[in-house]
Amino acid sequence: CDPTLATARNSLTTAPQVALLLKPWIRWALQAWMTRQRPIGAVPWSPDDPQEDELGLARLSLDINMAAHRQLLEAFEASRHRIPAGQLVELPYQELIRHPFAVLKRIYDELGLSSWPVAQAPLSARIAQARSYNADPVTLPLAAEQRLNDLMEEA
Repeated sequence: CDPTLATARNSLTTAPQVALLLKPWIRWALQAWMTRQRPIGAVPWSPDDPQEDELGLARLSLDINMAAHRQLLEAFEASRHRIPAGQLVELPYQELIRHPFAVLKRIYDELGLSSWPVAQAPLSARIAQARSYNADPVTLPLAAEQRLNDLMEEA
């Protein structure tokens, strides 16, 4: 029996050892009953998905996360009109990174928060503490980067 047929990562997780033995016999049932798209995330899947393979799992996760992100953005845009005036501040992330103190002051001002005098010193100290932080660049294998770009274009 092939040990890659079932692990704790696939849909037969309650008893992986039993799944290991049963999967060859129930594969036909999975083919007949499984939807062609994963219900969560609406991405393609099948009984033969390489869920035990880290790259397959990463791709599935990427597809699911992008689908969830798309759904979240659509829900936000559909509900945006329900946000009362003065209760939402939108700004570019790069602006926050370049000028954190000024952006935080702007957020407090635009939201009408009166606690700026109390928050100012702790925020300033935290910003000073974080000045030495440098984010590591994110590097993806070429295939993963292309897949991400494809998903971003769809969104």
